[in-house]
Amino acid sequence: MVVKYISAEDLRWTIFGGLEEEIYRAAIIATGPVVAAGLDEAVREAEELGLQVQAAAREGEVLPPGHPLLELAGNPVNLAVAEDRVTGWIGKASGVTAAARFFSAVLSGKLQVVCGGWKKVPLPWRPLLRRAASLGGAQDAHCGTAFCLFG
Repeated sequence: MVVKYISAEDLRWTIFGGLEEEIYRAAIIATGPVVAAGLDEAVREAEELGLQVQAAAREGEVLPPGHPLLELAGNPVNLAVAEDRVTGWIGKASGVTAAARFFSAVLSGKLQVVCGGWKKVPLPWRPLLRRAASLGGAQDAHCGTAFCLFG
């Protein structure tokens, strides 16, 4: 089963040769307390890889260590590709959420962040990062092509 975005020459087809029709399960599990973010994009990416999403946490849900954020099923090649493509959406967004949550709590209303570096972030990532910052408590995130202000 070849899914778009996975080249027929991808080394993973060789590594998992003979298992293409087998179905395995995988989970992305929190290693520490986390505010779930990036799940909409992660689910979309998993589905584009031909994986079945069996369970997903809710955006903004606070999860304890050991709790799964996302559970997937599919062939081993697609799951191996998901390790790169699906986890990135969750990892980046949850990291932004954690940072926003920390600084919002510590500085409670005294924080204004200017994110000049966001103009270098690819356009598809910007809504995700805005949402992640908001989930973390940085309300009214206004991020344009040149800067981002949280107030």
